[in-house]
Parts: sequence; C-alpha cells; structure tokens
Amino acid sequence: MSYRSGNGFGGKQSSEKQICNPPSDTVQCLEFAPDSFDLLAGSWDSTVRIWEVDESANSAEKAQQTVGAPVLDVCYRADGMAAFAALCDKTVQMWDFGSNSLAPVAEHDEPIRTCHWIPQHNLLMTGGWDAKIKFWDTRTAEPAAVIGLDDRVYAADVYENMGVIATADRQVTVMDLTSSPEVVHKQETKLSMQTRSVKCFPEQDGFAVSSIEGRCSLQYISQERLKDSFSFKCHRDNQNVYTVNAVGFHNRTSTLVTAGSDGNILFWDKNNKRKTNTLPKAQSPITCVTFSNDENNSIFAYGVGYDWSMGYEGRTKSPDTIMLHIMEEKDVKA
Repeated sequence: MSYRSGNGFGGKQSSEKQICNPPSDTVQCLEFAPDSFDLLAGSWDSTVRIWEVDESANSAEKAQQTVGAPVLDVCYRADGMAAFAALCDKTVQMWDFGSNSLAPVAEHDEPIRTCHWIPQHNLLMTGGWDAKIKFWDTRTAEPAAVIGLDDRVYAADVYENMGVIATADRQVTVMDLTSSPEVVHKQETKLSMQTRSVKCFPEQDGFAVSSIEGRCSLQYISQERLKDSFSFKCHRDNQNVYTVNAVGFHNRTSTLVTAGSDGNILFWDKNNKRKTNTLPKAQSPITCVTFSNDENNSIFAYGVGYDWSMGYEGRTKSPDTIMLHIMEEKDVKA
C-alpha cells in the first residue's frame, strides 16, 4: 500500500505485531519498499517474500519466490518494480515484479554478502566473500566497476551519496557515490572482534558498526571529528556478552537502534550518548532490522530466530518470525 499523510508516530494501537506466514528458517535480511509499506525479506529457507503492511502494522502475504540458495541480503530497485537477492550460490537474482520472474544479474567468486541499489547511477552494488565490491548495470553481463578490498565483505550500507563496507579485518571502507564510485577513506573499527553490522549516519559524516563482543562504535570520518568517535558496551548482562547482530538509524531523528542475540532491541540518542527505549525482549536472537521509508520512518521491522552464534549444537527450536513495531515518541526521545 502507498503512504498516507500523517503528522507523527502511531497512536495507542498495539505497537508490536507478528507478521503473517513468516519464513520457515532464519530471517537474514529485511527492507521496506521505497514508496510503500511493502516489506521484503530474505531467509535461510531459500525464499524471498513480500508482505503488504498497513499503518497499523497489519500484514498480508503478497508474493514469494524460491531462489535456490540461502539469502544473505535483499534490496529494492528505486522504482519499486524489482528486488534483488544476494545468495550463497555466488549470484544475485533480480525479481521482476511485472513478469514475476527471476534472472541472475551479478556474480562473484564466493558467496555474495551484500547488495544495494544506487539510484543516482542505476547501478547495483554487491559485496562478496571474495573481497570485492562490484557495480552492475543489470542490463549487461559484466560489472561496470570492480574494487578490490583487503578481506571478505561482512557488512555494507548505502545512504544517498555515501557507502560503507566493513570487512573481516575490522576495516571500514568509505565510498563517495556522488559521481563514479570512489574510495575516500579507510578506518579501522574501535572494536576488537568480528564485525557484524555497519550503517551510515543519516548526516553522512560517519558510521555505526557493531561486533560479536557486545559493543557498538560510532565513528566519524573527517579529521576534525575523529575525536568525537566513541564505542560503548551493550547487549550484556552480569554473566554473558551477546553479539550485536544489527544496527540501524531512524533517519528523521538520527536515533540509533541496536539488536542483539540476547533478544533485546535498544534505541539510543547517539548525540547525547544515552538510551531512549527498550522493546519487549524476544525469546530468540534478533537477526536483522529495518525502518519504513515514509517521512516519519513510522514502522520498524525486525527478524527473530536463531542466529547461529552458538553453532549447530546451540540451534533452538523456537520459531523464526518477523515482528512489526509502530514507532512512538518514547523510542526516539530520551
């Protein structure tokens, strides 16, 4: 459904709802459509699914494709008429909604961890475990550009003219996407263990990055603001340290969200360095998060299920699902 006009966040309706007919295995990635509340999800059950979501977080199953391999990332094309799925089989499949067909549009030498559409260039950016970033005009078989990195791509994000790529060596590569893609900055994270997620600041002057050590780091990229970078502990209790599986931003307010294998979702005022709210704890890890793209980023979606942080032996029997949260003022104001 398309957006309706509104003045702010949700009212007193139930702010937490489960999506209908969720995937049968871990939900790896989520993204809302650019111009509606349609929600796209990729899962380890080798499916890509779309639900129609309304302003009250009610959902209806809309479409599904079986893609033949576990899905590591998804994204929409800017016109909302196609979506992309990055797969463990080293390809990206494009799902054309008009014809309801799949077609391979990108490939790497190893599984593809990330995919992002760059609307100003009509290019798809992909990042792989082959330590390469590739840019694709999806109408041609060969990449428009290839950038070699020092290690495997573990996470990436694109926001307007900024791109960030986090690699296995704890480095973050920052790209300027204004004209042709260009590496403008490289920085080591302030975290000592494996990177799990990275997200551009809405102001495009830095990034948030999280790791398996129960910590998150907020890092600026200009020389003048490097001193303002800091890291903090989160998703810990008295006895355990949990992986911070995902970070995200409520773009209108720059509120940071962190999601952990402890089942907690925390909202933070990054500028004043304090927590604003905590959602009800889930019974399983939080695997991924995303905000709707309407003016108020009014709906927040998150995946719940086993994140494999404890290996095969730690596999739980709790169901994999997706939850929808209607954003409230208390989420973004301390």
